[in-house]
Amino acid sequence: MKILVAVTHPSVRASLADVLAGRGCEVEPVECEADVLECLDANSAYDAVLLYLFTGISGTNLLNLIRANKRLKSLPVIVVCDPCMKEFVLKRNGIFANEEFLADSVTAALADVAKSLPQPTTN
Repeated sequence: MKILVAVTHPSVRASLADVLAGRGCEVEPVECEADVLECLDANSAYDAVLLYLFTGISGTNLLNLIRANKRLKSLPVIVVCDPCMKEFVLKRNGIFANEEFLADSVTAALADVAKSLPQPTTN
């Protein structure tokens, strides 16, 4: 699974990339909203986007922009954030991952994404 990971904090971005790579994902880490939009415009081969919304940092616009784009509307977006943001994420068809239980929440979200991907056929 190819995941675009958007996290502003460098050490958290590296840690999440390690967690995802350890679960067999191909990871492309980026720092900011503009990087995410640029990557999504240039490459449609991502299976999901993972956004980490830190308190006080607006990533909510990014989720809105992704959902407003017809080509990206069905792209799974895992949003790691404080539980107070859960309703916002779910209303925009995001996949909520609780930052308090980061590794477990991200693993569960990846399992949800994997279920939605086309399964290879065996002949």
